[in-house]
Amino acid sequence: MAAPEIHWAPIIAAAAGYWILGELWYSKPVLRRIWSRWVPDLACHVRRDVRAQLVSVVYAGVMSWLTAVVIAAAGVEKLPVGVLIGVAVLAGTKLFSSLTYARTEAVGHAVWWIHLACQLTGFAGMGCLLTAWR
Repeated sequence: MAAPEIHWAPIIAAAAGYWILGELWYSKPVLRRIWSRWVPDLACHVRRDVRAQLVSVVYAGVMSWLTAVVIAAAGVEKLPVGVLIGVAVLAGTKLFSSLTYARTEAVGHAVWWIHLACQLTGFAGMGCLLTAWR
């Protein structure tokens, strides 16, 4: 079986979109005030240093590429299926490790749900974009 053809432009766009979503999700003008009222100690869990930003950019790129590979290998052409694949990639790679983080670092389930909502939104959008732009 031949390797699926992967186009880099949609991967870069999906990674950038995922990273921008995360930045907006936790920005003060948009949602951080709401999260901070709901979970008072959230601010200490949202790191804003350069290393954390670099890790989040690399993570977005790798996950976008992985989602693109799965979508291309499966030959997905319908947007709802692409969305499901994006969510499945998240579930297979991040969902359970982030729950373990929430339990071991004692950040609480509210913070975990906030992170999960952001990730689900991002990966669903990533799957949609990568399916549409093939």
